Amino acid sequence: MPVATPTEVRQLALCLESVRGTVPAAPSRFLSLTKDSNLDYTTKLLADPALRGYNAQFASFAGAQGAKGNIKTPVRASSIGEFLKMLFGAPTAGVEQSSFTVTLNVNDTLDMTEDGGSEFHITLTPGTYIAGQTDADAGSLCALLKTLIEAGNGASTYTVAYSRTTNKFTLTKNTGVFVIKFATGVNTAKNAAALLGFTVADTASAIAATSDSVTAAPPFKHSFTQGQTTKLPSYSFYINRGLSTKQYNLGQVEKIKFSCKDDAPVEMDATVLAQKEAAYGGAWSPAYRESPVLMFSGNTVKVVDNAPAVPNIVEWSLDLEPGVVPYRPFAQTQYPNDFLARGPFMASGDMTVYFMDEVERAKFIADTLTSLEFICAGTPVVAGVAVNYTLELSFPNVEYSAFPFQDVNGFLGAKVKWAAKGATSAGAFVPLATAYLINAVPPGF
Repeated sequence: MPVATPTEVRQLALCLESVRGTVPAAPSRFLSLTKDSNLDYTTKLLADPALRGYNAQFASFAGAQGAKGNIKTPVRASSIGEFLKMLFGAPTAGVEQSSFTVTLNVNDTLDMTEDGGSEFHITLTPGTYIAGQTDADAGSLCALLKTLIEAGNGASTYTVAYSRTTNKFTLTKNTGVFVIKFATGVNTAKNAAALLGFTVADTASAIAATSDSVTAAPPFKHSFTQGQTTKLPSYSFYINRGLSTKQYNLGQVEKIKFSCKDDAPVEMDATVLAQKEAAYGGAWSPAYRESPVLMFSGNTVKVVDNAPAVPNIVEWSLDLEPGVVPYRPFAQTQYPNDFLARGPFMASGDMTVYFMDEVERAKFIADTLTSLEFICAGTPVVAGVAVNYTLELSFPNVEYSAFPFQDVNGFLGAKVKWAAKGATSAGAFVPLATAYLINAVPPGF
């Protein structure tokens, strides 16, 4: 007797399409999702109403086909960027956040020799630095190492680089050899071995030295802004339902709802579209590399132009819609040729608040624009560093559509409704929505 397949075994993955509409050979990221998430492929049936002299209905014609569904999941800063990219387009280059901390008399020293010569010593300036990628990156640990080593030896020049692929440092001398004496130097007790990913052992006498182990992946801040493009980045979705694994190409976001209630995680409900369904024949090796969920306890909602007042929020939700619709010119196919963002980009939401004053309600009465920021912060990206996993959603021009006096859990409150509006400033367009994301994913995800 066949055994039914439980829905709990469903697995979801996705991957950015390097060629629009072409499914990559393997997914790049696996995502946790709630049980009611699904992506369904449908065919619209067109009735055959023609009369043929028989009192019967004949078979329908096969109409338009396509995939649509909902992906619901608690928000994690490590993976939400894929959906923000489908919503807004590619982010601006991620800005590395400082996370490598040099502490006085703890990890601030390098003892070195060059070409078999006498030992010299480098003392790093205390502070918290970005790694950088090369020693040309101003303010980076790479730049600091180059400057101080060259100043300490007085002769040779060095290049210092950090790989965002391996998370390792490499120090290279222009000619000859050097040794970093992590184990036998006079300052071993306070050397920078752990900071740079080296074991406490002298490096080999060589022209270059590379970290023995990976350092903690540094945090990056990515900025997503509403643009004017009609073609947003496309992703392929892969779903293993236990019975079989399907792939869906040309995946796009039609709408994303973010929401949060007290004592709950921030949730995402993404309505997604795709072109075709097909069997996936590649290897399926799920690997869930995800940061902790963003919780209610890290939520802050700011009325930017009413600082320092922060409304007492009980719960909130917001909808973001890029205006994506199926593009169906006559192309000898039943499925959409593509998906285009014809606009307008729309952002709206609601929030339940306790009244502390009537400043914001007065703006509703006077039809005065305000500005809102929803900041969802989680745990530190790097242990011991004050840079948290964060999703921030910013709306510089907001119009209230409802701000009634109501009973909220026995207190005076309101169930507020609002919509973000576009604007111009000095002749330039001011986007109605911007998202900022801090995670450990390097630029270009």
